[in-house]
Amino acid sequence: MSDKNTGRPLTPEEAIAAERKKKVQSFKLQIDDFGFGDNYDPSAPQTPVHRPQREENVDDILKGIQETVNKRHFDKDESGNHSKRERSSSPPLYLEPDSDNTSDENNSGYGNDFLSLSQQDEADQETELEILPGSESNSAYGSPSEIDEEDFESDTLINSYSDEELKKKMNLEDEKSLKAYKKSVKKRCKKKARRNGCMFKLVWLVMVLFVSVLLGMFIIRGTNDMLAINRGALPSANAATDSNGNPTAGVVQKQTTVSVEIPANATLDQVTTILTDSGVIKEPLFFKLYASVTKSGEPFLEGSYQMETNMDYEAILNFLIYNSGPKNTVSVRFTEGMNARQIGKLLQEKGVCNMDKFLEACSSNDYDDDYEFIKNIENPKERYYKLEGYLFPDTYTFYVNDNVDNVITKFLDNFYNKVCVETKHYSGYADEMTIEEYAQLQGMSIDYLINVASLVQAEAADEHDMYNIASIFYNRLSTNATDGITPYGDYDVIRLKSDVTVYYPYLSKDDVPKDLKKTFESTYNTYKIKGLPPGAVCNAGEKAISAALSPSSTSYYFFCHKPATDTEPAVAYYATTYAEQVENEKRAGLRD
Repeated sequence: MSDKNTGRPLTPEEAIAAERKKKVQSFKLQIDDFGFGDNYDPSAPQTPVHRPQREENVDDILKGIQETVNKRHFDKDESGNHSKRERSSSPPLYLEPDSDNTSDENNSGYGNDFLSLSQQDEADQETELEILPGSESNSAYGSPSEIDEEDFESDTLINSYSDEELKKKMNLEDEKSLKAYKKSVKKRCKKKARRNGCMFKLVWLVMVLFVSVLLGMFIIRGTNDMLAINRGALPSANAATDSNGNPTAGVVQKQTTVSVEIPANATLDQVTTILTDSGVIKEPLFFKLYASVTKSGEPFLEGSYQMETNMDYEAILNFLIYNSGPKNTVSVRFTEGMNARQIGKLLQEKGVCNMDKFLEACSSNDYDDDYEFIKNIENPKERYYKLEGYLFPDTYTFYVNDNVDNVITKFLDNFYNKVCVETKHYSGYADEMTIEEYAQLQGMSIDYLINVASLVQAEAADEHDMYNIASIFYNRLSTNATDGITPYGDYDVIRLKSDVTVYYPYLSKDDVPKDLKKTFESTYNTYKIKGLPPGAVCNAGEKAISAALSPSSTSYYFFCHKPATDTEPAVAYYATTYAEQVENEKRAGLRD
């Protein structure tokens, strides 16, 4: 069999296709014979058309083709080996037997032939049957009887290798393309990373240089300020200026000292702000850093300081922490007879310390360990102010905004010197003695002496009056042994009935706070209690203490005073009996 167009022999595939075409044409002719052709008319009478049977049997033709295929598959080349090229190029064929001569026997024989071909190619690759492009059926598996007649119209061959190989090729190409794409992406990413890395390094280098410059400038300026370099005199507020307000050349005054006010309990931030505003320092951040590193921060001593503008940080901190520098001072005179509240008020008015803090310290036990006479007080809880009577009246110099402890220490040190250190000559004794020593000889403690002296100080009109009033108080106290009855028959004189004790610690009823005025009753009121009050009512001076140590020898139990006027001093009246006292009160204008 040959191709009429080219004159070459037909390949087995072409031969099969040609036979199939003939078969399809024969099948169509049979359909026409039964009246289902193109010229079929349902209304016309149907007469079967008889055609002569073909002499050729399709099975014989297919059998001859199969033999040719088997022969080509097993031809040997010149070296005696089977040709792998021909085997691989001639896949096994799935042939449709003639439907007119189909039998179980023929199907069985053909299947065996097809199976033998398939077994020969299993060594090369696994085969799958599929319909070539152009076929409407996707089924390539099953028996020949399951193939539709439309398969014969496709004029195509069934190839069992092409689809799997195509898939493998496509997958391989996809994998290669994907690998190439990933490789290109990775390459671009690396290139971009290198470019970004260079940019980052450049930015980082610029930032490091910038920070280094700033840090260097900060360190240089801070170091200069720490060492007080380029921080000298400041322009004075009183400097001479011209008509435009500009300093006049040659006569500009400079100030090297500034006033600095440090409040109580000031923090490092507050002090830094104050020093910066005053011109003492120029770099506040560096100053705080230095104070933190050297642990030279809080607490700062409150006060008003005169500071030099050319002081280094160490000098400034020592100046503010240890009070090692000049400060504004104030001289305050405390007169005899002032009580603790009056002293605290005056200290606050002079700017020395806060009154409430002062009174709080006067009620504390903070000074017991330093002063024996304070420690020996027997009834501190019964007193309004424990230190009352020991704040020795005198003229003191304090720092403005001074520490409360410093203030009280000055009072107590002065008392200690006056009572326990200084000596004097007393009548009847050859040796000089201190007040403390002489009181012990009289059988009195310091606290008892100070208590009596405070009453004498508060009641007496003058120094001469002090000795008589001291005598009267001692005479009344002595009646404790006779239940308060005098030798002259007067009774209840054990109650000292001193007016200065009625509203203590306040001076008078008007001095009592409004919220306490209606209900206030002093525990020091000697009109109600017997004997001395729990403690001193004021701070006595040396004269009152001397009068309490050496009172006059009298028989008086009562006294009163005519108030002083602008032209006349106060006049004292003394009495032995109560009847005499009534007459004296009338003369003093105290009774009608």
